[in-house]
Amino acid sequence: GDGLHPGAVEALHPPLVEHGRHGHDPLELTRDGSEIAFLEHASPRYKANLTGVYAKDRWTVSLTNTLYGPAWAYTNVNGTYFKDRVKTHLITDLELTYAVTEAVKTSIGANNLFDIYPTTNIRSTAAFQGSDNVGIFPYNGISPFGFNGAFYYSKVSFKF
Repeated sequence: GDGLHPGAVEALHPPLVEHGRHGHDPLELTRDGSEIAFLEHASPRYKANLTGVYAKDRWTVSLTNTLYGPAWAYTNVNGTYFKDRVKTHLITDLELTYAVTEAVKTSIGANNLFDIYPTTNIRSTAAFQGSDNVGIFPYNGISPFGFNGAFYYSKVSFKF
């Protein structure tokens, strides 16, 4: 969602799709265009990676930037559809590794170093149920990089 207040949100009505339209499959459950829109638009329009690795003596630094393009999907809230969008985001991962020996390495790093979160869903209020399901899902589930923010770690690896 765009984090808009309820008065600024328009109800969307995806076109209906008849049962069996695609080969008359009796198991087809598509009743509206939201599933089709999900298949066509819920993945980012593009994804680009740029990775750099620098090694000197026992140290190695790895930096990866991933650019995720925009995506969107309909959210059905009690029969009203909202077009929830995920904007373009740049996610940075960084890892610093030290080779203690030829067989033992230790590393510290971060996935999503700058603690980036996806676009928030439309918030619910006492009089309006938004696409956040009354605050349970503040971020859109179609985010290609998740919605948990930064992940910092340390590790030790052994080569046998």
